[in-house]
Amino acid sequence: MSLVFVSLSIPILILILLFSYYRTSAATIATLHEQVAKTRLATIDSAENLIQPVASALRLLAGVVGADPAVFRTEQSRELLYRALTSAEQIDAIYVSFEDGYHRVVTRIDESRRRSDPQIPRTANWHSSYIDDFSARRSRRRHRTFFDTWPHVVGEYAVETTLDIRTLPHYKDAKATSALAVGELSINPDTGYPVFSLGFPVLHQGRFIGFAGANLTVDILSRFLDRHRASPHSVTTIADRGGAIVAYPDSAKQVQTIAGPLLLPLTGDGPGDERLLRSVPGELPTSLGRRHPDADRRLRRTAKSRDPADDRDDRGAHAR
Repeated sequence: MSLVFVSLSIPILILILLFSYYRTSAATIATLHEQVAKTRLATIDSAENLIQPVASALRLLAGVVGADPAVFRTEQSRELLYRALTSAEQIDAIYVSFEDGYHRVVTRIDESRRRSDPQIPRTANWHSSYIDDFSARRSRRRHRTFFDTWPHVVGEYAVETTLDIRTLPHYKDAKATSALAVGELSINPDTGYPVFSLGFPVLHQGRFIGFAGANLTVDILSRFLDRHRASPHSVTTIADRGGAIVAYPDSAKQVQTIAGPLLLPLTGDGPGDERLLRSVPGELPTSLGRRHPDADRRLRRTAKSRDPADDRDDRGAHAR
């Protein structure tokens, strides 16, 4: 009799255990998927927090320039540019450029900028300069001033230049769309290093007269991503549409210049799958050099995470 009871009880107990297991497993997976969804939203918010303060600063600056363009042809304006520059930690350079070639900029001084110009004083942390308009012709010069603590000057010099900001993609796009232009990765003509640029048109009495622009270096972008993680174990990257990693918390996996050519890490299907694409010296691959086809120039963002049921570690969320 007891043998019959045991024989009947064991299958029932097994069924109960299996039911409990599957029910608990389903609840656990549902909870983990909910956490992934929250992490995605946090990542998108982080991407927006990267761009929106810069866009807001440019929109405000463009309005000020449009109201009184003459002010930005004087040294008085560099204080306004400095305040705009320091309004967001991710801005490396902020500038105003006019259709007649006049250009004024205030920048931070980092190691990349120091390497690009041996005349920069070693103690300099800030830089302001302006370029004469095209009427100066062959005597057109860039007038540079350097500061250790703003606005204490530690050096000055002037150099001839043929730089034409109007040829830059984000200038052209801001002019063509009359809206915020979000450029893809390009080479900064000032330093020779890769930057991510934004621009906003300046209108005076309803007419386009120039634009307000800002640069974000890949180093600044990577530091921003490292400090603004969606979750403790997440990794957020910024990549272009071709999959080239523009910014990554690990500097070894971001765009870099080695002996001339750019090395462009490409996103893969899993951790460690990044590939390096070497570009022609002084040029960018088509995937990085093309212009956004979007008429409104909005920044496209997508996010993806590894299923935490595998290892509970969020994979890179890609802001495009």
